[in-house]
Amino acid sequence: FSCMHQLLSSRPGGSSGGGPPLACDWARMTIASCAHAVESTLKHLRARRALWQTVLTGFLSEERRGQRTAALPLNPADFWSDKRFAHEVHVCVPRRVGYIHIFKNAGTSIGQAFARACFNDSRQSGLGRVVLKCTYKKAYCGSWNGEFSNVAFFTFVRDPLDRFASSVLELTRRRHGNQFGARLADIAEKTRGKTRADDAFTMHALSVLAKWKTLATYKTPLDPHQEPQINFVMSNGSILPSLTFVGHLDSLVSDLSALFYRFFTADAARFAIESLGHDRSHEDGAYASGAFSINTSNLSDNMRAAVLQTYAVDRAWTHAHR
Repeated sequence: FSCMHQLLSSRPGGSSGGGPPLACDWARMTIASCAHAVESTLKHLRARRALWQTVLTGFLSEERRGQRTAALPLNPADFWSDKRFAHEVHVCVPRRVGYIHIFKNAGTSIGQAFARACFNDSRQSGLGRVVLKCTYKKAYCGSWNGEFSNVAFFTFVRDPLDRFASSVLELTRRRHGNQFGARLADIAEKTRGKTRADDAFTMHALSVLAKWKTLATYKTPLDPHQEPQINFVMSNGSILPSLTFVGHLDSLVSDLSALFYRFFTADAARFAIESLGHDRSHEDGAYASGAFSINTSNLSDNMRAAVLQTYAVDRAWTHAHR
């Protein structure tokens, strides 16, 4: 707590140009109460991670007894050595903190903010520019297992229905170079103008998605934008042990603010959080030109249930924490 107290001790307008987390109101909050607010948020992020493991354990137990079936398969491989799955990991080496990108969960914006925080923190501390990024396109991910085993990782989750709609937009935007996106774009054309077009599209899209269940129907693996969120952090049938914090997109700014103020200097944290508002929206008109989007508010209850059943494990933990 004393370290957090020191971290937040630069008030707005001071020589350092720093300040409290964005949620702190200096007119009503002391430095100590602000530090407490940060730690309270981090407590919720740790609890969400623990809940994730509990829900997964229960789900797998029910699946073994035949009481549940995952509509999409869970990833059983080792996190660091899996060459099939589209992992993307960022590590700020001096601070021993890392971010695991779950596709379609504001990952580009979070990754950019994380890099800004680490770069600015490192310059202030004289540590140099030290952010490492490992992706499925690189071959060196496996070597990280031992070297960064003591890094505290965080990630962000999203409501499965919202993420499904976002993935449809993303894949139809990429339809010219993406097999699944091309199929979705074809479905969109065939269902355009129909009564309850969003329901009709979603029904057909889920039927195509179901063909990837065994990952043997097609030579191409399931697109990572369509993978269950939990697969991005699974390792050998469990949650990656070094995953420590799980934020939620519904509380992106407050959750990310708490994480940055925990691991970086106040100046670096505040600069990075404020930069979130200036990043490009991934679903604005220019970015999504020509893409198809689902209006989830138009979906029937049955179709909403079908999407959530497809992402049954994700639904279990994203809904359980509320």
